[in-house]
Amino acid sequence: MLVPLLSDRDAPLAKQATELADRWLAERKGIEADLVGPALQVSAARGDAARFDKLLAASRSARDRNEQRQILNAIGAFRDPALVKRALLLVAGTEIDLRDSLGILYPILFKRETRALGLEFVSANIDGLLGRMRDDEAAWFLGGLAGGFCVPEQRARIEALVAPRAAKYDGAAAAVARGLEQSQQCIDAAARKLPVLRRFLARY
Repeated sequence: MLVPLLSDRDAPLAKQATELADRWLAERKGIEADLVGPALQVSAARGDAARFDKLLAASRSARDRNEQRQILNAIGAFRDPALVKRALLLVAGTEIDLRDSLGILYPILFKRETRALGLEFVSANIDGLLGRMRDDEAAWFLGGLAGGFCVPEQRARIEALVAPRAAKYDGAAAAVARGLEQSQQCIDAAARKLPVLRRFLARY
């Protein structure tokens, strides 16, 4: 969990993670299983088109579904807007099972640097995505979107997208209500804590 968080500010750590990711992609070994995902994500975060192509090729030759999902999640970690848009095309397309390609979407939606592109994509494609889901999958998806934003404007935007659609899928209305409550709790907590944090930081 710490590796992706620290790698932005620790160049040697990011370099080591990228080297380990490349070794794993070449040999499928050389790194502990629970570090494969974080290493792949770090390698992608500031990666270029060549790295994108490398990960995409690796996802197509994955040995099993778990391995493929780890690689797809990493494809969602790119920050270059052009590569983010390429990644989102994979979600919109049908080459990859949507249950797996959604692993690309979530990192894009819930990272500050790429959230705007993710929201734009969801706004334009939500009905197409929902049309490829069972009711339980749609309820989970809509609830996850509803609970994923801690900024009032973003919460309002996602509520306008998910709330009217929730009634169409069994269990989705309750999932959306819980998600919106969760996001509101996050907003309220941030509003309470932000003045204190600002006062603290103003000392330094």
